This record gives sequence, C-alpha cells and structure tokens, in this order.
Amino acid sequence: MSSGHGSWQHFSDSAARYAAEIPDYEVFPDPYSRTRVLLDWVGKDKRVLELGCSTGYMSKYMSQKNRCSVFAIEMDPVAAQQARPFCEKVLVRDLNQPNPLAGLPAGSFDAVLMGDVLEHLVDPQRLLIQLRDVLAPGSKIVICLPNVLHW
Repeated sequence: MSSGHGSWQHFSDSAARYAAEIPDYEVFPDPYSRTRVLLDWVGKDKRVLELGCSTGYMSKYMSQKNRCSVFAIEMDPVAAQQARPFCEKVLVRDLNQPNPLAGLPAGSFDAVLMGDVLEHLVDPQRLLIQLRDVLAPGSKIVICLPNVLHW
C-alpha cells in the first residue's frame, strides 16, 4: 500500500475497463453469457445487494430491465461514482475489512450478487456468514467464480 492511499488505489486507473454496456438479453438472448446467467439467477423485482459492483454495468441492467432495487458495495471510489446512477445507494468499502456490511438493515435483501468477487477475499467464509443477517427469508446468494470456461 502506498502512502496516503487505500488498498483500492490500483483499481481506479483501470475502472473504465468495466464500463460495459450489456446487451438486451430479451432481444438478443445469449445462453452462454456468464452475465446473462447471473442476471437470470438474480431474477426480477428483487431487492439486490451487489458486492463488487464495479461501474454498475450489471446494476444498471438489474434496475432498468429487471425492475430490481440495487444497493451496492464497491471498493474503488471512481467505479462506485460511476455506479451511483443505477443504484439506490453505493457504499465505498473494502470487503476484506472486518465488518463491510455494517449498517445494512437486517433481512432487507432478496438476492446478493457477487460476480468474480469472492476469490479476491482473504476470508470469504467470514463474509458469507455475515450475509445471513441481511438476507430476507427465501433469499439467495448468486456467486460466480472465474474458471477455465470463461476463456
């Protein structure tokens, strides 16, 4: 970590690489798209907590096309600023900190989305255990981990 900068500093310079425009999957279905699969698993009309939302490209789709209410946590403040128009709220937090979900209302989310995030955590089990408190009954956690099929 460089002096005066958080652990996120190296992300801001490259945040633009995540400024993807997702195609309309209703018009252009793509059964092999990782993003489409994740969005389908989250569903429509859900209260979603997106962890590691980047610039909000998936948040945008969930809020505009799937009528979801999206609350997000992103560690890169530049990317978080870009995501804000698509989310009810975006918190700039490092998921590796002891309690990154502090202050989130108990039982308030129908789905949690983590796309290629969990593998970056020092203690992913700790975060998964903490998520139980913010999940509504019958909710789900949608996780994608990178693998050879992504290529």
